[in-house]
Amino acid sequence: QINFHYNINRIGKDNIGSVASKNAGVFCHPILVVEPDHSIPIGISSMKLWNRAWNRKSKSERKYKSQHITEKESYRWLESALNTKELLSNTPTLTVIGDRESDIYEEFVLVPDDRTHLLIRSSVNRKLYNSDEKLFETLAASKEQGTYEIEIKGNRKRKTRVAKMFLRFKKVKIQKPNNISLTDYPSYVEMWAVETRELPESVPEGEEPILWRLLTTHQVESFQDAFQCVGWYSQRWLIEELFRVLKKKGLEIESTQLGTEDGLKKMITMSLQVALVTMTLKLSINNQSEIKAALFFTEKQIQFIILLLGKLEGKTLKQKNPYPKETLAWAAWTIARLSGWSGYKSHGPPGYIGSHTISGFKQRIILDSIFFC
Repeated sequence: QINFHYNINRIGKDNIGSVASKNAGVFCHPILVVEPDHSIPIGISSMKLWNRAWNRKSKSERKYKSQHITEKESYRWLESALNTKELLSNTPTLTVIGDRESDIYEEFVLVPDDRTHLLIRSSVNRKLYNSDEKLFETLAASKEQGTYEIEIKGNRKRKTRVAKMFLRFKKVKIQKPNNISLTDYPSYVEMWAVETRELPESVPEGEEPILWRLLTTHQVESFQDAFQCVGWYSQRWLIEELFRVLKKKGLEIESTQLGTEDGLKKMITMSLQVALVTMTLKLSINNQSEIKAALFFTEKQIQFIILLLGKLEGKTLKQKNPYPKETLAWAAWTIARLSGWSGYKSHGPPGYIGSHTISGFKQRIILDSIFFC
C-alpha cells in the first residue's frame, strides 16, 4: 500500500481511490527480477497499480469465493507472472517466488511450464488428493532430513540470535478446491512441499519458532535441494527493502505534494525505478558483485563517472575506489562519495541517505546518474 491519506484534504476524495475503508492511496504490485548468483536485483518485469472504489462491496456481497480468478484482486499474482514469462522469453529458467498471498491453486495450474517454476510460501492447510490427511500434518509426519544454522537480526518481534533449524520435504498432490468448478482444471497438482522449522533449543522465551512451509515445482530430492529452495525464498526480503527505499527509508513517496490520481501513479512508476537502482547500488557494495555498471548506466554516464573519480579519490590507497572498473560497485562507490561518505571501509558501507549536506549541483549529478528513466 502507498498511503496518501494524510494528503486527502488537498488531493480530494474524488481524485483518488482507497486502499482500505478509510485510507486513500494506491496498491502497487511489482515483480522484482533478481540475478541468482549474486542475489542482485536487476529490473522490474511487471507492475500493476490499482485502487478500490470508496463504495466497494464486501466479499460476501460480491460472493468472492465463487468469483472467477480473473475477477479477483489476487489475479495480480498470476497476471504478473504470466507477463514476466512473456517479457523474459529468452531466459532459460525462471523461479517465481511469492509470499502467502500467492498460495493460489489457479497459479499452480496456469503459471508453471518447462522453464518456469513456482516457489510459494504456503498459507492454507490444503487437502491432499485421495488422502484423509492435509498438507501440514503430512509434512509434520515426514522424516527430518538435516539441520542448519542461520543468524537472525532482531526486530520488534524477534530477538537477535543464531537459530537452529531443521528441514523436511515431501512430494504431495494438492487437491483442487471445491470452490473451483471449472472442468478444465485438473483434480490435483503435484508439487514438492518443504518445511523448515526452528528447534526449541534456540527459541527465546515468549517467541514463536521460525516456521516456513514452501510449495515448489522444483524437484526436491535431497537436503541440498530443500536448502537451496529456502535460500531462494529468503531473497523475498528484497521486495520489502525496495518498498522501504520507496517510502520511509529513502524517497518518502507518501509525502508527495501531487494532487491527482494520474499524477500520483506516474510518480510511483518513475520512483520505483529510482528506488530499484538506489537499492541495487547499495547492495552491490555490500556483496562486492562484479555485475557491470552498464546494466543501469549509459556509456556517457560511465565516462562521466570516470571523470568524477579524479576529484573524488584521495592520494592514499585507502581513499581509492577499490572495486573493478565499470562495475556497479565501482559506480556505487563514486556516487556515495558525492553524498559525503568518507570511502573508508572502517566507517562502514554507505547508506541510502547521504551523511552531509551537498550542493544543488552535486544533487543534480546524483539525480542524472541514477534517474535514467
